Amino acid sequence: MVVGVSSHFTPNSFSAFNTIESVWSGEIATSFDGGNGTKENPYLISTGEELAYFKFMIEKDEGNSYCDKYYVLTSDINLGNLFFDPIGDDSQTFNGVFDGQGYTISNAKMDFVTNIDNNLYSGLFTKTNDAT
Repeated sequence: MVVGVSSHFTPNSFSAFNTIESVWSGEIATSFDGGNGTKENPYLISTGEELAYFKFMIEKDEGNSYCDKYYVLTSDINLGNLFFDPIGDDSQTFNGVFDGQGYTISNAKMDFVTNIDNNLYSGLFTKTNDAT
């Protein structure tokens, strides 16, 4: 077990904030860790399952009730080298606030890339609009 800041995490390692990092199971949570999506009380995301729930809610959000909310990471998230497609699509653009608070989302496999002027890009979000 490693204590302190490390650029390499294992399922049982400690992060810089001394929280045990868990590895994503590939499942989707049924709720966030807390919050209501406001600036004062953002939705809390602490696991890979909750990150997958965030992705699910953004992509299935027909009324755009989740696309413009506030979200905060509360721990490092290890996606366990599982495939994680970027959040959103052409019809569901994220335009909210996603605050990583210095935490890391690591070990994601992404096979989705965007080609812009012969440059390939991939990231956590497919498409954003005035997001921070």
